[in-house]
Amino acid sequence: MGKATLLLVVLAARPLAALLERRIHMRKLTPLLVVLGLAGSLWATDPMLGKWKLNLAQSKFSPGYPTPKQEMVVSEAVGDQIKLTITGTAANGSPISLKGTYPSQGGIARAAEGGPPLPAGVTIVFTAVAPGNVYETFLKDGKQIRFNHLVVSKDGKVKQETMKGISDGGKPVDELLVWEKQ
Repeated sequence: MGKATLLLVVLAARPLAALLERRIHMRKLTPLLVVLGLAGSLWATDPMLGKWKLNLAQSKFSPGYPTPKQEMVVSEAVGDQIKLTITGTAANGSPISLKGTYPSQGGIARAAEGGPPLPAGVTIVFTAVAPGNVYETFLKDGKQIRFNHLVVSKDGKVKQETMKGISDGGKPVDELLVWEKQ
């Protein structure tokens, strides 16, 4: 083998060695990148989203409040907002229809259409603790009057909503709503 041939073999081997070295590093990094990618996609998928039906038999309502005959909540991501559509049948047989939005990372809710408007001075603030764990704080003239805590089960099939405080009409509220994913 001549000097020129040996020089060509050495020069050709350098890029090959660098390529092999990069492949070895990539093999080490690939599992880490896969785990990080899955973690990011899991955080991005909010288990609150979807269609939820109220389980009347498992729910516990405050005395003196009319229990709906049926209720359904559909929540969907629209940009950086969560759009809620609530439908059903009230205790008196009248239809329930309400739509609203709240920021997916938390913030002030906005009623869009249907249902009674929020009483004067009442604001609902959503706080997203983690995917599947949300607080709704009801404020009247800046003072907390009620909170709801919504938690989705680990299997994603059941959502429990605990409601405590005072209603818009001044009555005590202490309820547990059980929602099933449809």
